[in-house]
Amino acid sequence: VFADDLGTIGVPAGAARDDLYDACAAAWTAARFARGEHGTLPAEPPTDSRGLRMEIVY
Repeated sequence: VFADDLGTIGVPAGAARDDLYDACAAAWTAARFARGEHGTLPAEPPTDSRGLRMEIVY
């Protein structure tokens, strides 16, 4: 998604290079979610005692 920019983006002071990758992964996932193209693991996630879905969104 951001491959053309990764080599030119500087990492802010106090952040590590992997923090940039984490941010890119979060942005990619958010864009997929906004377009309705996301998936979840597991496909039918259970809920916890408060009713929150226990899932990984990708």
